[in-house]
Amino acid sequence: MNTVTQPSSFLVYKASAGSGKTFNLAKTYLSICFRHFAQDKYVYRKILGITFTNKAVSEMKTRILYFLNVLSKGEDEELMVHFTGTHNPTEIAAYAAELLKLIHHDYSNFSILTIDSLFERIIRTFSVDLKLPLNHTLSLDADLLMKQAVDILLSKLGHDNDLDHTIIHYAYSRMDSNKNWKIDNDLLQKGKEIYKENSMEALACLRKYTLHDFSQIRKELDQIINNMDAAMKQKAQIAVDYIQMHDVSLDDFYQAKKGIGYWFQKIARTGMSVVTKNKFVEDSVYENKWTSKATEPVIKQNIETLAPRLIEYYQDIQQYYQNHNTKYQICNAIKNSIYAISLLHQLKEILDTIKQEDQSMYISESNQYIAKIVQQEAIPYIYERLGERYKYFFIDEFQDTSILQWQNLLPLITEALSAETFTGQTGLAAVFGDVKQAVYRFRGGDVRQFHVLPAITGSDKRLLLKERENKLKEHFQEINLSMNYRSKKEIVEFNNNYFEYIRKDREAKDSYVFDMYKDVKQSFKAEHSGGGVCLYAIKKEQLGDFTYQEYLTQVCEQIIKQVLSDGYALSDIAILTRKNDLGAYITKILSENGIAVISLDSLLLVYDEDVAFLTACLSTVYTPENTLARVNMLHYISKQKKLSLEHYVQAVHNEHDFTATLSKLGFSFQAADFTHLNAYELVEHIIRIFNLDAKNNPFVMAFVGVVLQYQMNMSKQYMHFLEYWEEHGDDFSLSNPEGMNAVNVMSIHKAKGLEFPVVIYPQHNTQSHNDAYAWIYVNKDEYPMDVAYVKLSRSLENTAYESLYKEEIKLQELDNINVEYVAFTRAKERLYLISQDDEKSPLTSYFRIHNQLYKTGTYGDVIYKQGLFERCEKSKKNPEEVHLVSTLAQDIIASPELVSDIVADSDEIRWGNALHTYVAMLKTEKDVDGVKNQIQLNPALRDAEKIILQRVVDNLCQPDTKGIFFGSEAAIVKTEVELLDAEAQSFRIDRLVTDGERSVVLDFKTGNKEISHSRQLNHYVDLLKQTGCQQVEAFLVYIHTDGACSFDKI
Repeated sequence: MNTVTQPSSFLVYKASAGSGKTFNLAKTYLSICFRHFAQDKYVYRKILGITFTNKAVSEMKTRILYFLNVLSKGEDEELMVHFTGTHNPTEIAAYAAELLKLIHHDYSNFSILTIDSLFERIIRTFSVDLKLPLNHTLSLDADLLMKQAVDILLSKLGHDNDLDHTIIHYAYSRMDSNKNWKIDNDLLQKGKEIYKENSMEALACLRKYTLHDFSQIRKELDQIINNMDAAMKQKAQIAVDYIQMHDVSLDDFYQAKKGIGYWFQKIARTGMSVVTKNKFVEDSVYENKWTSKATEPVIKQNIETLAPRLIEYYQDIQQYYQNHNTKYQICNAIKNSIYAISLLHQLKEILDTIKQEDQSMYISESNQYIAKIVQQEAIPYIYERLGERYKYFFIDEFQDTSILQWQNLLPLITEALSAETFTGQTGLAAVFGDVKQAVYRFRGGDVRQFHVLPAITGSDKRLLLKERENKLKEHFQEINLSMNYRSKKEIVEFNNNYFEYIRKDREAKDSYVFDMYKDVKQSFKAEHSGGGVCLYAIKKEQLGDFTYQEYLTQVCEQIIKQVLSDGYALSDIAILTRKNDLGAYITKILSENGIAVISLDSLLLVYDEDVAFLTACLSTVYTPENTLARVNMLHYISKQKKLSLEHYVQAVHNEHDFTATLSKLGFSFQAADFTHLNAYELVEHIIRIFNLDAKNNPFVMAFVGVVLQYQMNMSKQYMHFLEYWEEHGDDFSLSNPEGMNAVNVMSIHKAKGLEFPVVIYPQHNTQSHNDAYAWIYVNKDEYPMDVAYVKLSRSLENTAYESLYKEEIKLQELDNINVEYVAFTRAKERLYLISQDDEKSPLTSYFRIHNQLYKTGTYGDVIYKQGLFERCEKSKKNPEEVHLVSTLAQDIIASPELVSDIVADSDEIRWGNALHTYVAMLKTEKDVDGVKNQIQLNPALRDAEKIILQRVVDNLCQPDTKGIFFGSEAAIVKTEVELLDAEAQSFRIDRLVTDGERSVVLDFKTGNKEISHSRQLNHYVDLLKQTGCQQVEAFLVYIHTDGACSFDKI
């Protein structure tokens, strides 16, 4: 009997930069859809795509929809050929057209999600199963929670002696390390450790300790350390006394002050910490070099007589060191971090209290909640319905996945590989990634697990993981995407050779770079040539009066001018930096020199002059004594009206004079009259007073959105909006507008996934080596505590924990090389590198070996070139009028699950999206005015649409319906609530209003009444009751084209 061989169904795509990863992902996705379309045209509902950022979600969806659109029209024969293995072009076109239509009208089941939103959805859907409070909320803003916790902690100063002692000594420890004594920002950064996957278990072990306990532990650690130092000093002093007893000077030994005599003395004075390897000491002990050639014979004979005993003392010290060094170093490491540990412990307790009071959890905890179940059961019950629904999985950017995230996904993946579909085949899982582009380790990503696939980290310790690993191995197939479609031949060749040079340099070392870059070389099409690589290298002594940063900027400007003269446009150019501060400096200088630049800084709301004016106005209301705010207001107005500020500046010292001056200038602004307004109303009022609405400034529109969001989710943490803005203003920016003719300046991390005709990389003169810490578990019988938070430093060498430090060094080296790989592979046609010319720079070393000197540059720099730098034939791009779109859209304007990524021509679809968006924003009655104003400010809406939408808002909140729409004061409003039925079909409730006992379901309809509407709503009620909600009412809310609303109870 012949066995039918199943095709591999666990596909691992190793996708180097520019190798068409997104193309292959979309192609594989659509291949599944077309293959099964005849049996199930809704097969896309069984596919789940997972990635790590909303931007990547959008890119994946857009590419799939674009392919469907092109295929449906039969316009691209080259694309069509990828799908004609099982169907002819006519069938593919028909399937694509139908799929495009189905997805468009069933968008919520087009399941491509970020991994966080997937786990968030699981938590929300199975909150009853996970024993979470019915009214629990997921907090997405971990920084806001941490700020609140730090403020509460610091507010206790002066009221708790143990806390006072801990914080004061923590500040002292920072000063001893030459760091700022102010600890609030440091605690915010250190507090992020709480959210890390590997910290939660360790912090749970600390629950049993109080601040007083930590203080006592530090004393115990001091005692242990002092005892070991004393024992070591005693052993060394015996050797010193023995030498001196025989009238021999320490200077008489081999290498004198570097020799064994002074080595004993140093240890006798200091203790364990100075017991280090010393070549000259070892030469004496092992090579019998006890004196120099010039030593007098008598002294030489005396020392040789002492040698056997000194060797015994040396060996005794070394033996004690080997036996006790681990304990000595770990005790010191715990002691050095004990205040940080105790404050982390305090912050964790405060966060737990906040969560309990608010019935909330932070999103990073969702992994832990799920893991507790997933790691115990082969097919966890919380996945049963999801496993029934999804049969095909795509995971993008796998190199950035954390170990816990992957292990939480494994049950779904292995179940799909085990279960047969209706065609008799198993499901499929495809993961895409590139070890060389793993640059998000600081967010928890662990590239090592991608590198070892199909093996699973930890499978040697847990049987369940081993079973899942075996399932992956059974279906495993590795696919290498090695063709580079992005860059010109010359750039691909340079990257191939340079990173192979970097790799070979580590051949004899224990290095991840050597192992993970073994497939670094990419192929290319021979005809895809015409690119070039250029290095500007400068010696430190040639900088002259320039700082290195100034030099980098000067060369960047010089390169830009050369590139422009070669026919490129400003928008073709990207300057990529490792550090944001270097990018900000380059942006500032280029802008001052008249070069148009787009950067994160240039798009920040805080840097817009209209927004700065608005915040100055707010400040005069909230802090009337703020003279500087008045100056800023008058400076702005005088600039707008082209008046001299000097004529008005004296008015800022008196509120009456200031108000009168504004009146003379044509503005009725009296701060005392506005104190009763909330932040949103106040900003709207200021905009009208000063006619800012006439400017249609997208920065102002985005700022209004921030204020509205603040008002809708107002935290007791802030006295007023300006406090919030001071804390979070730097977080808000406009998206990078396409079509604007300006140089792009961005960090390398932001550039990941992008490409540019010309890339300039000014190399930072120092590589990144951040302090790293790890939680270790120690024996309570040997140490005063059983878990420790230790810095991974050289102090761990020659201890039982040396491997942790060496592993961190290997990972940091890989991080640094990967960042450069990402930077170099963004270039399509030209790559310009700027580096310091010294022995430590592999860039300059490589070019010296492989390239001839091209010329000496303007600033004494040495220039190397390879490839072609011919004039660009394409015409220059002209600056275009650009309409900026706020990046706040996802958080404030619309949910990505509500708004399609398709640019729809249909007014009906656009209207429906807008309607759902603004209705979803109405969480309490207080939101009504803010939402209506937001509608008014939306430039995408026609005036008639604005009127009708505002009428809808009013009609939903009428006295006879607002009790249904908002519920009681204790009620929580949730929108777009997903439920799964027993067959794993997904259903989405438009609005759920619940107070924990009674729940109201509302489903919004814009068409004619149909019987199917009530059947659908009854099904929602049944599903809710299955989750534990017993008192459920349901209403169909019909919204008519004139804005009228009717509530039909089911």
